[in-house]
Amino acid sequence: MSRRARTLVSYCTFGALTAALLAGCPDREVSQVLPGQDKAEVKDIPLQLNRNLDLLFVVDNSGSMTEEQAGLTANFPKFIQVLDQVQGGRPDLHLGVISTNVGAGHFNISKCDAPGDDGHLLQGPGTTVGGGGTACAGINAGAKFLSDVANTDGSRSTNYSGELKDVFSCMAALGTTGCGLEAPLESMRKALDPANAFNSGFIRQNAFLGIVIISDEDDCSMRDSTVFNPTSNLGPINFRCTRFGISCDGDPELLNMGPRTNCRPNEASQYAYGVNEYVNFVRGLKSDPNSIVVAGILGNPEPVAIGPNTHENKPTEPALVQSCETANGFAVPSVRTFNFLQGFPNRNSFTTICATDLSDALVNIASLIKEVIGDPCIQGTLKDVNPTVDGVQPDCVVSQVVDPNTDHEVETILPGCVPAGAGAHTNTPCWYFEEDLAQCSMTPSKLKLKTDYGGASAPANTHIKAQCVVN
Repeated sequence: MSRRARTLVSYCTFGALTAALLAGCPDREVSQVLPGQDKAEVKDIPLQLNRNLDLLFVVDNSGSMTEEQAGLTANFPKFIQVLDQVQGGRPDLHLGVISTNVGAGHFNISKCDAPGDDGHLLQGPGTTVGGGGTACAGINAGAKFLSDVANTDGSRSTNYSGELKDVFSCMAALGTTGCGLEAPLESMRKALDPANAFNSGFIRQNAFLGIVIISDEDDCSMRDSTVFNPTSNLGPINFRCTRFGISCDGDPELLNMGPRTNCRPNEASQYAYGVNEYVNFVRGLKSDPNSIVVAGILGNPEPVAIGPNTHENKPTEPALVQSCETANGFAVPSVRTFNFLQGFPNRNSFTTICATDLSDALVNIASLIKEVIGDPCIQGTLKDVNPTVDGVQPDCVVSQVVDPNTDHEVETILPGCVPAGAGAHTNTPCWYFEEDLAQCSMTPSKLKLKTDYGGASAPANTHIKAQCVVN
């Protein structure tokens, strides 16, 4: 019998719900919600919580990013607010910032001298590889990233003074003097390469890895820097990233103007790195790919069109037409970077950089990280299947899953605790809901899912998976 079929049968027979609910067992799986039916909220909560999080922000520091950097730094406190509601409080953080500047070879291109920032962790504006700038106030001397780790007594060890939100907001405001041929994926690879001694200590093997890319341009990571030779006949320099970095249906020659469809990274380019190469690199950093979270605040990936370069007053030259715009500027399609995010199914977040307010983008990213680490809070409002009984009578299926996503996976349905709620229960192991006004303060119900093993320990590598009907 399939796992889904087992779940359906168990849901219709376990004794935690009322007799009225059992008599009316719906002929569907809670996880398969069709339009017009009830909605289901799905939870996956590891019981042995890993609270280590290495978080890398890749920030575009080219000349068009003034407003976007301001939006990032202004809303970072909301990002921290969500992270602080992770189970047990703020994760044990390593927090670093890099730019998108890796230079453009040894050609005389303004602001693109090799090797750029070379993937080095930066401590604020001007702290580039050759810039010699001053680190942001509050960062300990010699620190290349922010470390904020809990001690056993509940205090925290940090390598900075002041508030995390303030120090990071300064670090992320890298300025706008970087190379306009942005290469966030190559900069990321350089930063996370285990052979990069400059960034040593940032990555921990036992930590979740989060990567957040913020840019209004698409990725221009080139394996062959001769593509930037101004004397070559490869077309306008600023357009070569598009011409050799992506492929589209229709007219294959991207120098010709007009709309394009089904655009994707050019994995066989003579000049550009394939995006799959970066996906495989990041996956290779962790034994469990589920411990990786990627996010982007980027230009909309569609529509894609080639038009005249009116922004630089060069109407005879081709340029990538913006896919979204605001009163403060515009962004071009993020074909390559968006496809990088898609290489991590169920572990990615995309938000348009053209949003007027970037607070939602940062909250969405923090919420995804919170969910991956393990978020027991119910985000929706539980549907009450029997309003005649005091309290909410939920419609939930809760399972204990040992060794999830392996050949040894074992799933067991858990009953609802009797009596419901916190206290001594007669049918452990079981599950119940408990109000938590602190950890779940940003949810409408303020409820979190808990389990009771009656004083016994759950098996190693156990996850609690739940599906609950919400309004």
